[in-house]
Amino acid sequence: MTRRVLKSEPLLAIEGLDLAIGETPILHGIDLSIEPGRIMGLVGESGSGKSLTALAAMQLLPAGAKVSGAIRFDGRQLLELDEPAMCDLRGDEIGMVFQEPMTALNPVKSIGEQIAEGIRLHAGVDRATAAERARTTLEQVGLEAMPLTRYPHELSGGQRQRVGIAIACAMQPKLLIADEPTTALDVTIQAQILELLSALVADNDMALLLISHDLGVVADMADDITVLKDGRVMEAGPTVPVLKRRRHPYTRQLAEASTHAPAKPAQPVTSAGAARDGLEPLLSVRELVCEYPGTRTSLFSRPSPFRAIDRVSFDLFTGQTMGLVGESGCGKSTLARTLLGLQRPASGAIEFEGEALEAADPDTYARARRHMQVVFQDPYGSFNPRHKVERLVGEPLHLVPGLAADQKRDRVVTALASVGLSAGDLDKYPHEFSGGQRQRLAIARALVTEPRLIIADEPVSALDVSIRAQILDLLAELRDRLSVAYLFISHDLTVVRVLCDDVLVMKDGRFIERGSAEELFAAPREAYTRELIAAAPDLAAAIERRSAA
Repeated sequence: MTRRVLKSEPLLAIEGLDLAIGETPILHGIDLSIEPGRIMGLVGESGSGKSLTALAAMQLLPAGAKVSGAIRFDGRQLLELDEPAMCDLRGDEIGMVFQEPMTALNPVKSIGEQIAEGIRLHAGVDRATAAERARTTLEQVGLEAMPLTRYPHELSGGQRQRVGIAIACAMQPKLLIADEPTTALDVTIQAQILELLSALVADNDMALLLISHDLGVVADMADDITVLKDGRVMEAGPTVPVLKRRRHPYTRQLAEASTHAPAKPAQPVTSAGAARDGLEPLLSVRELVCEYPGTRTSLFSRPSPFRAIDRVSFDLFTGQTMGLVGESGCGKSTLARTLLGLQRPASGAIEFEGEALEAADPDTYARARRHMQVVFQDPYGSFNPRHKVERLVGEPLHLVPGLAADQKRDRVVTALASVGLSAGDLDKYPHEFSGGQRQRLAIARALVTEPRLIIADEPVSALDVSIRAQILDLLAELRDRLSVAYLFISHDLTVVRVLCDDVLVMKDGRFIERGSAEELFAAPREAYTRELIAAAPDLAAAIERRSAA
């Protein structure tokens, strides 16, 4: 898509912005400007000040915040406006798309009500007119057939994000702020959302402040870039020259982390499903079928079950890292839940360490779970915030009979040491750790029973690139040192490519392609696999493409 990117007078100009919360300085002399019709990428790690810079522009700062400097929007000094004046701007001339739409959307209001609310408030129209404009706005974000009466829980992640964009853009704002709008979305959905944002900029001559930790996304989308670290601007300028030259060490660090590849084993495991001479698989799945209850089409009809997993088979060997990729709803999480015994399959066979699990009794599954653990995408959500680390990490030890209290504590300390933490962390709570440290805690909890298989469900999707690189190195090191096998579920094909030996591509509950990571990414056979690979952000490819343009 061709966009007008000629520079004009800035629509938003932030000059010498200092911000402190209480007595803690957060932002230090931030300078940033965006012109109409241009996209500014704001990048940096968690805690760098990206979101607070955006919230300062929206005047939505937490209580106790102290601000100095200048924030000018369309000639107005925002820091001098009172709350009623800012309310007139928010949702009208300035829109914002938040990272997690399920949190940002009101769960008890229909999507039509939520879009129409801002239209009625700012345009002063009646309910019928607002509803009609809400329908038109939904069509503009690619939800032509979506009823206005739907609620957020009835929508997919990509659809919810489109609704969030519709709410922000209902009044055709001059400035749109998008805070991590594609984090945790599948690559194809991410590509659609980014294309939608780019189209809105082009069609409405809108300015876009795109906040992201993904340099591949920013390299592909943004005209200009500002790199933040510890509340300070490290580097700024046109995107391609900045990311190509990487004059500042921190910019180089971010770029290197974006393309970081953990060391592969000296003797990688052979391709998916291939026989290993003299070796028995650690996990063997044969013709597995998983179904959910269907819905009645009439009072007297018999509901047909929905088949989420449709006759899938694969083998996973000790020390192997198997990637499982596919869009939301393809069956990845259902497969993981079934392997963990959280739901029963309709048919098929699951064998772990030579023992059949598909119809196993609770005691048999308890023995299997000792050697089959899981790491979730959001460790904070999977931890009890009222429990300390010693209890949280030691939680799975009920699966290991006969351990005394001191032996359990020793196991927890050993697991913490394995992930780069220490005994000094035993008495801390989850909120006392950073996102990357919490993910290390989640991995330590998975390791405490000395498992042979870890199912990792999107373990790095919400992490900054530098933290992601650390966690990937840790997973690779544990695999090589402990001979742990991984079933690595991810929508991030860049991560799968660098970490996994083999890849299974799932669509509509079936494996449509499988093979070694090297072969599959070099020459994918299926159109769907090619679509997934093409949609994945690639920093080097984006820089090369835009340099040649």
